[in-house]
Amino acid sequence: YWEGVGMITSQTKQLFDVSLAIESDDLASSIGLSNIDVQALGSVDYSDPKNVKFVADTSVTKEFNFELRKTDKILYFKINKIPAFLLSLLGLKPETFDPVLDKWVAYDTSPLDTEARRSLQDREVDPLSEEYLEENFSKYIDETVLEKMKLESATVDGMEMYKISLDADAELIDHFGDKFEAEQSKYQGSSIYSKPSEPVKLSEIIKRMNWEMYIDKKDYYTRKVIIQMDTEVDNGNYINPFLMGFTDSGSEKSKMTFAFVMKSDKFGEEVVIEIPQNAMTFEEFTNRLSVAMQGVYGQLLAPDNPPAELEIPEE
Repeated sequence: YWEGVGMITSQTKQLFDVSLAIESDDLASSIGLSNIDVQALGSVDYSDPKNVKFVADTSVTKEFNFELRKTDKILYFKINKIPAFLLSLLGLKPETFDPVLDKWVAYDTSPLDTEARRSLQDREVDPLSEEYLEENFSKYIDETVLEKMKLESATVDGMEMYKISLDADAELIDHFGDKFEAEQSKYQGSSIYSKPSEPVKLSEIIKRMNWEMYIDKKDYYTRKVIIQMDTEVDNGNYINPFLMGFTDSGSEKSKMTFAFVMKSDKFGEEVVIEIPQNAMTFEEFTNRLSVAMQGVYGQLLAPDNPPAELEIPEE
Protein backbone atom coordinates (compact mmCIF):
# COMPACT_ATOMS: atom_id res chain seq x y z
CA TYR A 1 0.00 0.00 0.00
CA TRP A 2 2.75 2.47 0.95
CA GLU A 3 4.19 2.27 -2.57
CA GLY A 4 0.99 3.86 -3.82
CA VAL A 5 0.69 6.64 -1.24
CA GLY A 6 2.32 9.14 -3.57
CA MET A 7 -0.17 8.34 -6.32
CA ILE A 8 -3.28 9.47 -4.42
CA THR A 9 -5.86 10.77 -6.89
CA SER A 10 -5.98 14.56 -7.18
CA GLN A 11 -8.54 16.85 -8.80
CA THR A 12 -7.99 20.27 -10.34
CA LYS A 13 -11.42 21.55 -9.25
CA GLN A 14 -12.60 21.41 -5.67
CA LEU A 15 -14.18 23.18 -2.74
CA PHE A 16 -11.87 24.00 0.19
CA ASP A 17 -12.14 24.92 3.85
CA VAL A 18 -8.76 25.93 5.27
CA SER A 19 -8.27 27.02 8.87
CA LEU A 20 -5.32 27.94 11.07
CA ALA A 21 -5.31 28.36 14.85
CA ILE A 22 -2.42 29.83 16.86
CA GLU A 23 -2.13 30.01 20.64
CA SER A 24 0.63 31.73 22.60
CA ASP A 25 0.96 33.70 25.81
CA ASP A 26 3.66 35.74 24.05
CA LEU A 27 1.03 36.94 21.57
CA ALA A 28 -0.98 38.37 24.43
CA SER A 29 2.03 40.29 25.74
CA SER A 30 2.81 41.68 22.26
CA ILE A 31 -0.52 42.47 20.59
CA GLY A 32 -3.08 41.76 23.29
CA LEU A 33 -4.36 38.47 21.85
CA SER A 34 -3.58 35.03 23.22
CA ASN A 35 -4.89 33.31 20.11
CA ILE A 36 -5.41 33.98 16.41
CA ASP A 37 -7.83 32.15 14.14
CA VAL A 38 -7.81 32.27 10.35
CA GLN A 39 -10.32 30.64 8.00
CA ALA A 40 -10.67 30.64 4.22
CA LEU A 41 -13.74 29.15 2.53
CA GLY A 42 -14.17 28.84 -1.20
CA SER A 43 -13.45 26.86 -4.34
CA VAL A 44 -10.56 26.64 -6.78
CA ASP A 45 -9.96 25.56 -10.38
CA TYR A 46 -6.31 25.05 -11.33
CA SER A 47 -6.88 22.99 -14.47
CA ASP A 48 -4.94 25.79 -16.20
CA PRO A 49 -1.88 26.37 -13.97
CA LYS A 50 -1.15 29.69 -15.68
CA ASN A 51 -4.63 31.01 -15.00
CA VAL A 52 -5.85 29.68 -11.67
CA LYS A 53 -9.44 30.61 -10.85
CA PHE A 54 -10.76 30.77 -7.31
CA VAL A 55 -13.28 32.24 -4.91
CA ALA A 56 -12.43 32.78 -1.24
CA ASP A 57 -14.04 34.34 1.80
CA THR A 58 -11.33 34.86 4.41
CA SER A 59 -11.53 35.90 8.06
CA VAL A 60 -8.70 36.67 10.48
CA THR A 61 -10.36 36.54 13.90
CA LYS A 62 -13.86 38.04 13.88
CA GLU A 63 -12.59 41.55 13.25
CA PHE A 64 -10.99 41.26 9.79
CA ASN A 65 -12.78 39.87 6.76
CA PHE A 66 -12.14 40.11 3.03
CA GLU A 67 -13.27 38.34 -0.15
CA LEU A 68 -11.27 37.34 -3.22
CA ARG A 69 -12.32 36.31 -6.73
CA LYS A 70 -9.84 35.50 -9.49
CA THR A 71 -10.64 34.77 -13.12
CA ASP A 72 -9.09 35.58 -16.51
CA LYS A 73 -6.08 37.38 -15.01
CA ILE A 74 -8.27 39.78 -13.02
CA LEU A 75 -8.18 39.59 -9.21
CA TYR A 76 -11.21 41.09 -7.48
CA PHE A 77 -11.05 41.85 -3.77
CA LYS A 78 -13.37 43.44 -1.23
CA ILE A 79 -12.53 44.40 2.35
CA ASN A 80 -15.60 43.97 4.55
CA LYS A 81 -14.23 44.61 8.04
CA ILE A 82 -11.05 46.05 9.58
CA PRO A 83 -9.99 45.32 13.20
CA ALA A 84 -11.08 48.12 15.52
CA PHE A 85 -8.07 47.62 17.81
CA LEU A 86 -5.69 48.14 14.86
CA LEU A 87 -7.44 51.37 13.89
CA SER A 88 -7.26 52.64 17.46
CA LEU A 89 -3.52 52.00 17.57
CA LEU A 90 -3.17 54.17 14.45
CA GLY A 91 -5.42 56.86 15.88
CA LEU A 92 -8.07 56.24 13.23
CA LYS A 93 -11.83 55.91 13.35
CA PRO A 94 -13.73 53.14 11.52
CA GLU A 95 -15.60 55.66 9.37
CA THR A 96 -12.27 56.81 7.90
CA PHE A 97 -12.30 53.73 5.67
CA ASP A 98 -15.94 53.98 4.57
CA PRO A 99 -14.88 55.08 1.03
CA VAL A 100 -13.11 51.75 0.44
CA LEU A 101 -14.93 49.28 2.68
CA ASP A 102 -17.45 46.82 1.26
CA LYS A 103 -16.59 47.81 -2.32
CA TRP A 104 -15.15 45.54 -5.02
CA VAL A 105 -11.78 46.41 -6.52
CA ALA A 106 -10.38 44.95 -9.78
CA TYR A 107 -6.64 44.39 -10.08
CA ASP A 108 -5.14 43.22 -13.39
CA THR A 109 -2.52 40.53 -12.68
CA SER A 110 -1.46 40.12 -16.33
CA PRO A 111 2.33 40.39 -16.74
CA LEU A 112 3.91 42.50 -19.44
CA ASP A 113 4.24 40.67 -22.76
CA THR A 114 8.03 40.80 -22.99
CA GLU A 115 10.62 38.40 -24.30
CA ALA A 116 12.03 37.97 -20.79
CA ARG A 117 8.62 37.10 -19.35
CA ARG A 118 7.91 34.59 -22.14
CA SER A 119 11.25 32.88 -21.55
CA LEU A 120 10.37 32.40 -17.86
CA GLN A 121 6.88 31.12 -18.66
CA ASP A 122 8.33 28.56 -21.08
CA ARG A 123 10.44 27.16 -18.23
CA GLU A 124 7.69 27.14 -15.61
CA VAL A 125 6.89 23.82 -13.96
CA ASP A 126 3.32 23.11 -12.91
CA PRO A 127 3.63 22.72 -9.10
CA LEU A 128 0.32 20.83 -9.01
CA SER A 129 1.13 18.31 -11.73
CA GLU A 130 1.22 14.62 -10.82
CA GLU A 131 4.89 14.35 -11.87
CA TYR A 132 5.96 17.30 -9.73
CA LEU A 133 4.02 16.13 -6.68
CA GLU A 134 5.38 12.60 -6.97
CA GLU A 135 8.96 13.87 -7.31
CA ASN A 136 8.72 16.06 -4.21
CA PHE A 137 6.80 13.41 -2.29
CA SER A 138 9.65 10.95 -2.75
CA LYS A 139 12.20 13.53 -1.57
CA TYR A 140 10.73 13.82 1.90
CA ILE A 141 8.59 10.71 2.42
CA ASP A 142 11.34 8.11 2.38
CA GLU A 143 11.63 4.74 4.13
CA THR A 144 12.55 6.38 7.45
CA VAL A 145 9.28 8.34 7.41
CA LEU A 146 7.11 5.52 6.05
CA GLU A 147 8.23 3.20 8.86
CA LYS A 148 6.70 5.56 11.43
CA MET A 149 3.42 6.14 9.63
CA LYS A 150 0.26 4.41 10.78
CA LEU A 151 -2.56 3.28 8.52
CA GLU A 152 -6.04 2.54 9.84
CA SER A 153 -9.69 2.78 8.84
CA ALA A 154 -11.99 5.56 10.01
CA THR A 155 -15.49 6.83 9.34
CA VAL A 156 -15.74 10.60 8.85
CA ASP A 157 -19.02 12.36 7.99
CA GLY A 158 -20.52 9.00 7.05
CA MET A 159 -17.73 8.15 4.59
CA GLU A 160 -15.26 5.28 4.90
CA MET A 161 -11.73 6.65 4.96
CA TYR A 162 -8.12 5.60 5.17
CA LYS A 163 -6.49 7.48 8.03
CA ILE A 164 -2.73 7.95 7.65
CA SER A 165 -1.09 9.48 10.72
CA LEU A 166 2.42 10.41 11.76
CA ASP A 167 3.56 11.45 15.23
CA ALA A 168 7.10 12.74 14.69
CA ASP A 169 9.63 12.43 17.51
CA ALA A 170 12.78 14.59 17.77
CA GLU A 171 14.78 12.17 15.64
CA LEU A 172 12.25 12.25 12.80
CA ILE A 173 11.88 16.05 13.01
CA ASP A 174 15.64 16.37 12.59
CA HIS A 175 15.44 13.96 9.67
CA PHE A 176 13.00 16.34 7.94
CA GLY A 177 15.30 19.23 8.79
CA ASP A 178 18.28 17.49 7.18
CA LYS A 179 16.23 16.77 4.06
CA PHE A 180 15.11 20.38 3.79
CA GLU A 181 18.62 21.73 4.37
CA ALA A 182 20.00 19.42 1.68
CA GLU A 183 17.43 20.72 -0.82
CA GLN A 184 18.17 24.34 0.05
CA SER A 185 21.92 23.86 -0.31
CA LYS A 186 21.42 22.86 -3.95
CA TYR A 187 20.22 26.36 -4.76
CA GLN A 188 22.09 28.51 -2.25
CA GLY A 189 25.65 27.35 -2.74
CA SER A 190 28.37 28.04 -0.20
CA SER A 191 30.12 31.14 -1.56
CA ILE A 192 27.61 33.90 -0.68
CA TYR A 193 25.62 32.28 2.13
CA SER A 194 27.21 32.07 5.53
CA LYS A 195 26.33 29.16 7.77
CA PRO A 196 25.98 29.41 11.55
CA SER A 197 28.99 28.24 13.54
CA GLU A 198 26.74 25.96 15.55
CA PRO A 199 23.95 24.45 13.41
CA VAL A 200 20.57 24.42 15.14
CA LYS A 201 18.60 21.20 14.97
CA LEU A 202 15.02 21.52 13.81
CA SER A 203 13.87 19.64 16.92
CA GLU A 204 15.17 22.53 19.04
CA ILE A 205 12.51 24.74 17.42
CA ILE A 206 9.69 22.27 16.65
CA LYS A 207 9.00 20.40 19.87
CA ARG A 208 6.03 18.40 18.64
CA MET A 209 4.67 17.67 15.19
CA ASN A 210 1.95 15.32 14.06
CA TRP A 211 -0.33 15.12 11.10
CA GLU A 212 -3.32 13.13 9.92
CA MET A 213 -4.53 12.55 6.39
CA TYR A 214 -7.98 11.18 5.56
CA ILE A 215 -8.40 9.57 2.12
CA ASP A 216 -11.74 8.46 0.70
CA LYS A 217 -11.70 4.67 0.21
CA LYS A 218 -14.03 4.96 -2.78
CA ASP A 219 -12.24 7.44 -5.04
CA TYR A 220 -8.96 8.03 -3.15
CA TYR A 221 -9.48 11.78 -2.89
CA THR A 222 -7.79 13.45 0.06
CA ARG A 223 -10.69 14.78 2.11
CA LYS A 224 -8.95 16.20 5.15
CA VAL A 225 -5.44 17.05 6.34
CA ILE A 226 -4.61 18.04 9.94
CA ILE A 227 -1.18 19.31 11.02
CA GLN A 228 -0.31 20.26 14.60
CA MET A 229 2.93 21.70 15.94
CA ASP A 230 4.39 23.08 19.15
CA THR A 231 7.27 25.51 18.62
CA GLU A 232 9.77 27.09 20.96
CA VAL A 233 12.05 29.88 19.74
CA ASP A 234 14.92 31.51 21.61
CA ASN A 235 14.09 35.22 21.73
CA GLY A 236 17.76 36.13 21.70
CA ASN A 237 18.62 34.37 18.45
CA TYR A 238 15.54 34.56 16.26
CA ILE A 239 12.94 37.07 15.09
CA ASN A 240 9.47 35.63 15.48
CA PRO A 241 7.34 36.80 12.51
CA PHE A 242 4.12 36.40 14.50
CA LEU A 243 5.42 38.66 17.27
CA MET A 244 7.13 41.03 14.82
CA GLY A 245 10.37 40.47 16.67
CA PHE A 246 9.16 41.82 20.01
CA THR A 247 8.09 40.20 23.23
CA ASP A 248 7.86 41.59 26.74
CA SER A 249 6.72 38.42 28.46
CA GLY A 250 9.98 38.18 30.38
CA SER A 251 10.52 34.67 29.07
CA GLU A 252 13.71 33.69 27.25
CA LYS A 253 11.70 31.65 24.77
CA SER A 254 8.59 32.27 22.72
CA LYS A 255 6.22 29.29 22.70
CA MET A 256 3.42 28.75 20.21
CA THR A 257 0.98 26.01 19.32
CA PHE A 258 -0.23 25.72 15.72
CA ALA A 259 -3.09 23.73 14.23
CA PHE A 260 -3.73 23.68 10.47
CA VAL A 261 -6.73 21.94 8.90
CA MET A 262 -7.61 21.65 5.22
CA LYS A 263 -10.88 20.04 4.11
CA SER A 264 -11.79 19.37 0.47
CA ASP A 265 -15.08 18.43 -1.19
CA LYS A 266 -17.07 18.58 -4.44
CA PHE A 267 -14.18 17.30 -6.54
CA GLY A 268 -14.47 17.93 -10.28
CA GLU A 269 -17.46 20.26 -10.01
CA GLU A 270 -17.32 23.40 -12.12
CA VAL A 271 -16.17 26.50 -10.22
CA VAL A 272 -18.64 29.30 -10.93
CA ILE A 273 -17.23 32.78 -10.36
CA GLU A 274 -19.63 35.71 -10.40
CA ILE A 275 -17.77 38.76 -11.72
CA PRO A 276 -18.54 41.80 -9.52
CA GLN A 277 -20.35 44.57 -11.36
CA ASN A 278 -19.18 48.19 -11.12
CA ALA A 279 -15.88 47.22 -9.47
CA MET A 280 -13.51 50.17 -9.11
CA THR A 281 -10.01 50.03 -10.56
CA PHE A 282 -7.03 49.53 -8.29
CA GLU A 283 -5.90 53.08 -9.08
CA GLU A 284 -9.26 54.44 -7.94
CA PHE A 285 -9.02 52.36 -4.77
CA THR A 286 -5.57 53.72 -3.90
CA ASN A 287 -6.70 57.27 -4.67
CA ARG A 288 -9.69 56.96 -2.34
CA LEU A 289 -7.53 55.47 0.38
CA SER A 290 -4.91 58.19 -0.07
CA VAL A 291 -7.52 60.95 0.21
CA ALA A 292 -8.97 59.37 3.37
CA MET A 293 -5.56 59.06 5.01
CA GLN A 294 -4.55 62.61 4.05
CA GLY A 295 -7.78 63.89 5.52
CA VAL A 296 -6.86 62.35 8.89
CA TYR A 297 -3.11 62.80 9.10
CA GLY A 298 -3.19 66.16 7.29
CA GLN A 299 -5.20 67.61 10.17
CA LEU A 300 -3.05 65.97 12.81
CA LEU A 301 0.17 67.34 11.30
CA ALA A 302 -1.11 70.86 10.67
CA PRO A 303 1.04 73.54 12.46
CA ASP A 304 -1.95 74.93 14.39
CA ASN A 305 -3.18 71.47 15.36
CA PRO A 306 -0.30 69.39 16.74
CA PRO A 307 -0.96 65.65 17.11
CA ALA A 308 -2.38 64.65 20.46
CA GLU A 309 -0.88 61.82 22.43
CA LEU A 310 -2.77 58.56 22.10
CA GLU A 311 -4.48 57.53 25.29
CA ILE A 312 -4.12 53.83 25.94
CA PRO A 313 -6.89 52.55 28.21
CA GLU A 314 -5.81 50.68 31.30
CA GLU A 315 -6.68 47.00 31.38
